[in-house]
Amino acid sequence: MDNLTTIQGILTSRIEEKNTKTEPYYYGFFQVPNQTQEIPVVFKSKPSIPKGSQVELKGHWANSNSTRPSFTCHHYQILSNPPPLTTKSLREQIQPLLSFALEQKQSWNQKVDFLFKKLEELKRLEELNKFGSQYLQAHLLLKNTEYSAFSEGKLIMETFTQKSYLERMASELEDTERRIKAIQNKEANQ
Repeated sequence: MDNLTTIQGILTSRIEEKNTKTEPYYYGFFQVPNQTQEIPVVFKSKPSIPKGSQVELKGHWANSNSTRPSFTCHHYQILSNPPPLTTKSLREQIQPLLSFALEQKQSWNQKVDFLFKKLEELKRLEELNKFGSQYLQAHLLLKNTEYSAFSEGKLIMETFTQKSYLERMASELEDTERRIKAIQNKEANQ
């Protein structure tokens, strides 16, 4: 193993096993100085490194098309073990996670409310279609006023037909759909 690179970092995750068709390998994430992003480090056999340890790693940077580099470790040495867990340290770990989760919960609650509102609007359109075009036109006129806007002191009115109103609803769903698909793809690739 010629030309091994030596780096130092802190293990920020537990070491996990990844089973492949050929042979399993192990990986963990390390925070390395001068890197804003944690890097994945791959081990051929399971190392005994506690999360939070300062570690010196010897190995090779992987050739990858990814924006995040990865490192294959051949040898490691624990430089210092993590501090012992305390209720205070766990509380400090939980607080930012809870703040982030609450922000996400609020955002998702808004998305859920938005989607239910759109379903209700579609149900209303289907019911109005059964009663006749004059009721549908009256409803679309109300929607015109909801979507109207003032620009430079002028009132800009929408003029919805059922088709153009459905197209507007579809465009409003695009952003939410794109975000949900991105999250689904990310979870599927983990």
